[in-house]
Amino acid sequence: MVSRHHVNQDALNNGKIQYFPALHVDDDGGLNVIFYDDRTTTSDSTGVFLARSTDGGDSWTEIEVSDHNFKPVPIGGLGAGYQGDNIDIISSDGQLLPMWMDNSSGTYQIWTAKVAIDAVGIETGETAVPSGFSLDQNYPNPFNPQTNIRYRIAEHSFVKLSIYNILGDLVKSLVSETQAPGEKVILLGWHQSNRSTLGSQRIYFISSPQAMFNKPGACYSSANQTKVLK
Repeated sequence: MVSRHHVNQDALNNGKIQYFPALHVDDDGGLNVIFYDDRTTTSDSTGVFLARSTDGGDSWTEIEVSDHNFKPVPIGGLGAGYQGDNIDIISSDGQLLPMWMDNSSGTYQIWTAKVAIDAVGIETGETAVPSGFSLDQNYPNPFNPQTNIRYRIAEHSFVKLSIYNILGDLVKSLVSETQAPGEKVILLGWHQSNRSTLGSQRIYFISSPQAMFNKPGACYSSANQTKVLK
């Protein structure tokens, strides 16, 4: 019996539409799917998402690769009033290169965005177990629309990684789970339509080793300043 798996990670039957997928297998054997997706906008518009699987399609992580949405309209000459399925993805030198078209400029144009293969979701580095806990400054900083956040944990720990604004309000929770030791990288994508959160933000990282979880103060914490450009 064929086992089916849900590629896009938003809730089933939530009224959102994903369409025109393109699949690419990279040199590491990862499965990469690019597709149009309206989960962050209205039903008459769409953005572009990338999903990646490193276990043969059993599980997927994903990011939004477009920094703006657009409203599809028919392209003359295609017949029956279709937008067309001009979307694809390739990989080269550790980078994924999704390509798609949108008409946000007033006419259809081809767009692309370089995405580091190890930055789609959270990946553990192949280096030795870190000797301590640390949070690097995100890069690039300032950024628009994406930045990489790298951190290290020295032993099995419950990890929280969150974004807060200058007023101390939670803007986005990135990680809240138990993780194995290692170096981690997460790609933070900031959608341009979320203008209320443009400007200075703070990245907070807290890691509490499982062996010390119930002991007060037995955790590592760090914070970095970052800025989202208009």
